[in-house]
Amino acid sequence: MSEASNETDSSYEALLDDATIYRLARRSSVVDKENGTFLPGAFLLEPDEEGLSVFPTETCTLTYAIQKILGKCHGVNILQVGDTRTLPVEGVTLDVVRKEDPMHPGMHAEIVGLPYIEDDRIRANRAAELLANASQRVWRRGEPIPEA
Repeated sequence: MSEASNETDSSYEALLDDATIYRLARRSSVVDKENGTFLPGAFLLEPDEEGLSVFPTETCTLTYAIQKILGKCHGVNILQVGDTRTLPVEGVTLDVVRKEDPMHPGMHAEIVGLPYIEDDRIRANRAAELLANASQRVWRRGEPIPEA
């Protein structure tokens, strides 16, 4: 496992600080059963990921985000891009960049710069905890899906 890059690839467009993004929970184990908020596990980088998949609210509706992976979506939280860039984790610099997904043109982005838990457990867990705390719940499984 190689350490995630802290450099933003110049071929990707960085989102503005005041932009907001949706993060979807694909596993029920990363959603608090009592209040539906995301647990830090929702923000840990998987070994096969370069960055955490997110959806900019300016181009992707909440309804679309939920329905994109409806069979696997257990919740949706929202984050301010600027909050991700200012996490106080030494040695970790995050950014949010557009990353084209042919299945969803213009609707996909990634949080990049996170360490893999296998490479740096302390920093990965701390960044995930801070991202979870900075995010707000907007939908969880069992609630009506908002109209587009």
